[in-house]
Amino acid sequence: MLKQFEVKNIYIGEYGWKPWENTLAYYEFNNNLNDSSGNGRNLSLYSWSVTYWTTEWWAKYWYFNTNTWTNNITYSSLNYATDKYTLAYWIQPKQKFSSWVYKVSVEMTSTSHTDIFIRTYNTIWFNEATSYEYNASANTWYLVVAVRDWITTKDYINWILVNTWTPEKTSWTKDIYFRLNNAENQNNTTYSNNQYFSEFIIENRAWTAEQALSYYNQTKSNYWL
Repeated sequence: MLKQFEVKNIYIGEYGWKPWENTLAYYEFNNNLNDSSGNGRNLSLYSWSVTYWTTEWWAKYWYFNTNTWTNNITYSSLNYATDKYTLAYWIQPKQKFSSWVYKVSVEMTSTSHTDIFIRTYNTIWFNEATSYEYNASANTWYLVVAVRDWITTKDYINWILVNTWTPEKTSWTKDIYFRLNNAENQNNTTYSNNQYFSEFIIENRAWTAEQALSYYNQTKSNYWL
């Protein structure tokens, strides 16, 4: 199964990873906010603008400062009990915030604001039913992989498993909000972060530890790692 994943879903072609049938959205940040998976989940900005860049190895990335965040987009009727998800993205924090300062990088939560699938903030701090802080450095690239598999969520930094948790509420279907750089029900610089994003993938399958490692190994050179 890992061989199929590597061939079909990791780092195909000169410019990197390509979407496939399990991809819900893919934001490559190639001078726009569009969903390159063909599923039409394009992002739009609530405020200000982003700056687009390209690494020397052709990886695309964009800069969010604390005045810039996206609007919510909705994923309809996802089942918390049975569905599987993976969020994988490269991120470079541009500054470090105190742990108690609520600076959101990525938000994926129910539209009722009661159930959180993934929230990363304060450099790289995972907040779901429990919280886990990874002491990331500013101006350094990291691969974040957040996996929901049945009722368990696993968080990886680069290829290392750093956090495992089981949420309390898992038994119903809800619409899900997704946005970058602010809390789902806020539009305030109090909640916005300061960072680069690159190669943001959302899939309806749960990546294994081996797949997270394989993706990291095949893309890390794009970020001087």
